[in-house]
Amino acid sequence: AHKVLESNDVIVGRGDYKRSAIGINPDGSIVFGQVSYYGEVIVNGENYTINGVNCGRSANSIILYNNRYGTSTGTNESGIEIVVRNNTVTNILRGKGNSPIPYDGFVISAHGSAIQNFSNVSVGDSIYVQEMAIDDYGNFDDAVHIIGAGPRLVMGGQVYVTADEESFPSDIRVGRAPRAAFGVTIYGDYIFAVVDGRQAHSRGCTLQEWADILVNQFGAVDAINLDGGGSAELIVKGNVVNSPSDGKERPVASALMILPK
Repeated sequence: AHKVLESNDVIVGRGDYKRSAIGINPDGSIVFGQVSYYGEVIVNGENYTINGVNCGRSANSIILYNNRYGTSTGTNESGIEIVVRNNTVTNILRGKGNSPIPYDGFVISAHGSAIQNFSNVSVGDSIYVQEMAIDDYGNFDDAVHIIGAGPRLVMGGQVYVTADEESFPSDIRVGRAPRAAFGVTIYGDYIFAVVDGRQAHSRGCTLQEWADILVNQFGAVDAINLDGGGSAELIVKGNVVNSPSDGKERPVASALMILPK
């Protein structure tokens, strides 16, 4: 997933591109912008770049798994995994994989050429992680939740589709498909919107058409696209109110919810 996801000030997912995102401030106000991730692990006086958070471990990479991912890393045996609690190494698994993730800690998982960065690490050593969600204008400095998605669809009440700028692949950028979006009106009201697609009753829409709908029919002054296709789903009071294109609900990694206080 090419996005940054932050929940209650904990970064729980990240991707490789600067992509559009929304930030939710403590007072419920929404900020829009583009955000990217930077993280590093510090051990024995050396700093190493983190290549992913709570995602599949790719070749020659360093991945951080925290308790938002689950109870274990789900990795294969072709790497090294360092279990950390209270910034102290409590266990090291070489050639085993699928390490348990401590609720009060994290696991550093390395593969291929990245393994050598941790060849001298021992149980009892100190390890620190530094992470930042970065944007150019400080829009997200106060945000306690960040959901990266994209592309941007509406800015300042005008259609503003940034699919090319944000390097979205053609299966998202081109053609009609089921779509989902989040936006706000001039009054600060939230917009949760979904359009069906890939079905007899609805072909879906292009990103440009989707942006036009959000501006002209929903009154959006700002909006971003969310994951579409079979993931496009809207639930109201426990009931699915649209027609997901898979014919059933698809498991997803994240969702936006409005809940009573």
